[in-house]
Amino acid sequence: MHHTRLVGGLISLAALLTLLLVPGILLAAPAPGPDALSGSPAPSPAGSPADAPSPTASATAEPAAKPAPKKRKLSKKQRRARRVARKRKLVLTVARRQLGVRYVWGGASRRGFDCSGLTLYVFRRLGRSLPHGATAQARRGKRVSLRRLAIGDLVFYGRSGSYHHVAIYVGRGRIIHAPRAGSVVSYSRVGAAATARRLIGA
Repeated sequence: MHHTRLVGGLISLAALLTLLLVPGILLAAPAPGPDALSGSPAPSPAGSPADAPSPTASATAEPAAKPAPKKRKLSKKQRRARRVARKRKLVLTVARRQLGVRYVWGGASRRGFDCSGLTLYVFRRLGRSLPHGATAQARRGKRVSLRRLAIGDLVFYGRSGSYHHVAIYVGRGRIIHAPRAGSVVSYSRVGAAATARRLIGA
């Protein structure tokens, strides 16, 4: 009788412990996720080596640097043509700066010019020395056709051996000159010129 009660009490105690422990074990075990059921690997966390681009991919993405183009060497003829063009441009620039300066007989400065004084002054800025006087200047340079005038050519008026006027050709059929007493340095048409001389590029 005593033993029966003891055995019955132990069975009851064991049953009670089972009821208390089994739910805790079931709650503590994590449920398998969908990835575990499907067998596919879990994604790598952000910033992991799997997300970083490979060195090979980065190297191929960058374009190769192009070599700097070589400067083409100019020929002697081309260099000369550039020098001539620069001098003609300088003549045009200096002559335009004298527009509006008054005519003064024998003048060769910005205080006043006569016709050959103006040409003398302009060409001096190119380092070219000219005598003062239209006839004397007509002996310089190379004779050029009036139909083939270029900027910087000297255009003469009068007759051979006795020119009374000289002007600077500035393109488009025009000249810059110091016309006469009472006037100022100005533009004009070439008109009835007698001859022309080329000092630049001759």
